[in-house]
Amino acid sequence: MEFGLGPSEADAACRHARSNRYRILLITCALVPEERRVFDLPNPFSAQGRDRFRTVSRGVHYQCSPLG
Repeated sequence: MEFGLGPSEADAACRHARSNRYRILLITCALVPEERRVFDLPNPFSAQGRDRFRTVSRGVHYQCSPLG
């Protein structure tokens, strides 16, 4: 999976890196109810999320496996 964070999202994630106030809800197949899945991902800037994501392009684009 790959997703991007805009500047305001990245700022909010950085501000809340030490708390649980920021997380990412990744929704796959949003338009197909029988295939839709929701993944609750940690803040990429938090201790829990830091090793789970990798930067894949310029800016703030991340790649991860939603299942860990």
